Amino acid sequence: LNERSWEKYLCWAEFLCKYTQRPVVLFPIAFHMNRSQTAWLNLRSLFKYLPSRLGKSNESLSVANFVLSERLTENPMRFYTSGKQTIEDVTSLLKDIKSGLHPLFHADSQVDIFAYSIGAMLTQIMLMSNPEYLFSGTRAFLFCGGSLFDKMNGLSRNIMDNVCYKVLYAFYTNRTQLDKIFSLQQNDTIYKSFSSMLMEDVNKEERYRFFNMMGDRMQIISLQKDTVIPYDGIEAAVGKDFSKQHVIQLDYNYGYSHEQPFPVNNTSQKELINESFNKTF
Repeated sequence: LNERSWEKYLCWAEFLCKYTQRPVVLFPIAFHMNRSQTAWLNLRSLFKYLPSRLGKSNESLSVANFVLSERLTENPMRFYTSGKQTIEDVTSLLKDIKSGLHPLFHADSQVDIFAYSIGAMLTQIMLMSNPEYLFSGTRAFLFCGGSLFDKMNGLSRNIMDNVCYKVLYAFYTNRTQLDKIFSLQQNDTIYKSFSSMLMEDVNKEERYRFFNMMGDRMQIISLQKDTVIPYDGIEAAVGKDFSKQHVIQLDYNYGYSHEQPFPVNNTSQKELINESFNKTF
């Protein structure tokens, strides 16, 4: 969430492509990466807007998180609608691949997913809702992700500011309000799966049953010092039984964060970082 460049991920995709001998498609969430407006990349032009938002006791505001923070504060529904749009776009791609309409893939090609951060939650919802039964055989590997929404902490100068975080958290943990807003979508499988990933007690047994059914088709790596998407939130989402068998906790011997698990600027520990990257992937 809140990234504008593929640069960080190119070596991830290259590694997966090289060592699995399979093509890798980099798929952006709606309004992110190359699906965001070019004006959002012009950090210099954003400086003039910061003072109005800084006036709200907003010490976590930065030029990096300004656009996302402003847009989600203005309309928290965008968190859900951009995710739903992305699921529909991925579904459209899979339909083309499975039917043989995509020029780069054979019909019925196997499609699996590597997901990071909020993309992991998106993947869980997508596999749970299984649009048009296209994901019945899909395998998923989640990295630094897979938590319930209410156990995530998106408050970061790289993700969203504290004003936005409070608004978003209050919006998606108010069950009465959500039921009213989504009253016409109660039978929508994507919304139902999304609801299941918000808080622990919502569709809990059904959610646990789904992950246990996934079994070896899903594996998760959590980082011990990840404060944005902690292990406890992942365990609450998938259940203790699934966690014991399919969630691995790692801790790297250098300074890392959720946003930068393999910090390229740390040149003094380059070999250690490369070793951790290779081991993880």
